[in-house]
Amino acid sequence: MQRFALVVLAVCVLTLGLPAMASAGCTASLNCGGACNLGLECPSPPYSQPWWISCFASDQVVQCSGNNTCSVGSNFVQCDGVKTYCWTDWCYQGTDYMRCGTTQKSCERCQSGADSCFI
Repeated sequence: MQRFALVVLAVCVLTLGLPAMASAGCTASLNCGGACNLGLECPSPPYSQPWWISCFASDQVVQCSGNNTCSVGSNFVQCDGVKTYCWTDWCYQGTDYMRCGTTQKSCERCQSGADSCFI
């Protein structure tokens, strides 16, 4: 009788666990490209050499996961109706600042000591 009770208990536990395992869902991923390695010479502080700031970013990858539908477009991924786009300016260099992916550095922050810079 104990063995029968254990078998029934095991079947109940497995049956309750099946719905959670059955919803596998989906994922979508897109390599947007755009890796960069930028460098910029900042104006020199008084009586010293110019500062040098640099940053690096690998290719931008966007991804999502959903329960029902996932798809990949030319510059976006979509999961369950929600789109995630590639950044058009993943890497950008201005006259006194630069951005590599999510990292931004500026000459002002360099000279104030907030960013690490090279002389």
